[in-house]
Amino acid sequence: MVDAQNRYSDRRPTMPEQMPERETVTVPPAVKMAMEAMENEVRFCLRVGESENDRFERIGEWFQSETGYLRPGKSYPMTGPPPEDREQVWDAWLARKRSVTRAALAALKAEYEDGGLG
Repeated sequence: MVDAQNRYSDRRPTMPEQMPERETVTVPPAVKMAMEAMENEVRFCLRVGESENDRFERIGEWFQSETGYLRPGKSYPMTGPPPEDREQVWDAWLARKRSVTRAALAALKAEYEDGGLG
């Protein structure tokens, strides 16, 4: 059906003032945990148009912003050797990221595995 204003009258409204009121929905804690875990996991993925080297650098910057260490594989400045515990800090950082994902998966399974809605 053609409409002079929208061309097709079955189109959804696109302007904020045309949008219906949105019902407030409470997101279950297990779903919130899963969303946060997936955000972390996605940060490890190669992005569209990104080279593997760019990904390496991006993850390295993320690691450094959270730990203060350069990631393994990065050269420290000539002013001194890299910290001896850098590999252990890297391994612990990765383990924390993985544990968030595992905890979120366990929470989702506990909440929804029976096929119910919580």
